[in-house]
Amino acid sequence: MITVFSLGIGIIIGWIPLVIAIWTHMRVKDALELIDAGRYREAKDKVMLPSIISLLFNSFIGGLIILIGEISLPSESVQEVTQGAGEVF
Repeated sequence: MITVFSLGIGIIIGWIPLVIAIWTHMRVKDALELIDAGRYREAKDKVMLPSIISLLFNSFIGGLIILIGEISLPSESVQEVTQGAGEVF
């Protein structure tokens, strides 16, 4: 009886990292599309929570890589930077 109970708990707990990994993958994929569009701030917001949750519960290295990538993104979008720049002639 205890073996069946522990096997059931193990199966339930085993799905948690898989669900977190799939969710993180989908959010990172959406963030890459935002980066391609030059919307860096929205991409940072989309990746922050999954990177921390992945860092804590799934893979320390994977979460750390996502977090470093998110930190290295510029905080302004390309449109904001180019609108402020004028010709210097």
